[in-house]
Amino acid sequence: MSLKSVLDQLTIIENITSTNDKVAKLAEFLEDPTFRKVIQYTYNQGWAYNLKEVNFVAESTATDISNIFDYFDFLKQKGGATNVEKAKFNWICSIDKETIEVVSRICKKDLRAGFSFKTINKAKKGIVEEVPYQRCSTEDEIHRVCYPAIVQKKADGMFAYGFPWKDDEIFTTRYGNTFHLFGYLKEELLELLNGEKFVTVGEMVVIDENGKVLDRKTGNGFLNSFVQGCGSEEIAERVVYVLWGIIPFEHYEKRFSPIPYSQSFPKLCGMVDKFLNKNYPAGGLGPIEVIPYEIVHSVDEARAFYKKMRDNGFEGAVLKDLGEIWKPTTSRKFIKMKNRAFAEFRIVKALPGTKGKQYEHCLGALIVRTEDGGIVTEIGKGFSKEERERGIEWWDSHFDDIVTCSFESVITDKTNRTTKKLFLESFEETRFNEKWEADTTEYCEKQCKPKKEVKEEPKKLKIKSLLI
Repeated sequence: MSLKSVLDQLTIIENITSTNDKVAKLAEFLEDPTFRKVIQYTYNQGWAYNLKEVNFVAESTATDISNIFDYFDFLKQKGGATNVEKAKFNWICSIDKETIEVVSRICKKDLRAGFSFKTINKAKKGIVEEVPYQRCSTEDEIHRVCYPAIVQKKADGMFAYGFPWKDDEIFTTRYGNTFHLFGYLKEELLELLNGEKFVTVGEMVVIDENGKVLDRKTGNGFLNSFVQGCGSEEIAERVVYVLWGIIPFEHYEKRFSPIPYSQSFPKLCGMVDKFLNKNYPAGGLGPIEVIPYEIVHSVDEARAFYKKMRDNGFEGAVLKDLGEIWKPTTSRKFIKMKNRAFAEFRIVKALPGTKGKQYEHCLGALIVRTEDGGIVTEIGKGFSKEERERGIEWWDSHFDDIVTCSFESVITDKTNRTTKKLFLESFEETRFNEKWEADTTEYCEKQCKPKKEVKEEPKKLKIKSLLI
């Protein structure tokens, strides 16, 4: 038996344009145990196989797809694969080329059939597991925050939940992948919690030999190696767990906690202070820290803290309403304050909207470039309904004209080694007949850089300042 029938089912779903019809067909196919298994192994958060590709072996005599899923189970527990194991997996999967295609899509966590995690849950709830996670809103919602509030440094590492009482999966990413840290930090976190069953919420960062936090790219490179199961014990000892939240485990399981942040955060601070005073009385950076923070009484004070973070070389700040509770949705009272840069770009091409979606026959995105062509990027967000409905031809008629776009940073385009692209980009406005020249790549990159080198961390206030 092969996975050819599953590939056929995916092709049928891909060719359905109506979202409702797609959900209905997906629900029908989910009654098929093999199709359902493919869905689960692709979209269950936390199931990572760390394989980039699967290759067809013509000499293979494999015939049993159950061996494929057994090996996926082996890989997700192992956190990585040796060359020998990869070769064995190639052999097991080489029932036919259609099976190789489906397995490749599972490895990449995308079945490429025009549906997502949310669509699957609409078709049949509970088929795939989702890790509960509370997201922050953008500054569009900043008016909802009540004062006094708390503003915290935006952590520059990798998000991590802590479950120190477990035998495995002690630390996991926001998607449920395990950090394989050789048991490091487990005993420290157990001591900090002192028998209380809390899920800890924070970020992992890595320090160098001198105790300085590594930059995000370098540090997260090391942290990703622990997720992939190939990190070193030497580096594991340099991981610091920076915390900003605790959730009672029973509340975490129920996906809701009624405890306001004004109570949970001071409790966390008290736990960390007690742990550090006992084990690190001389001061300095411990293996577990609380995120630096300040209490603010207005949005202006919050912006002053944000500016201080940017001036000192950090990514930004997060403003939090002390009355907010934890639930795995996007909080409208936890606000991510991040750098937004603005620049002018030339229109290269207009792209239609996604097939089967609202703007299928309207503008979906613009491809734009800098004056020197060093940045070529797709802008799909920020357009109004009216701007989208002007259509492809209208936007293409403005080829080479100028538009303003905002973005957070300039990053490497992995699909094109000769150009860069924007990160978290958004359309702002047209500048037709106003601007005649786009900005350069150098200008765009300069807008994203902090003004100064790192000087100091913000000082933490006394715990009692939060008890309001």
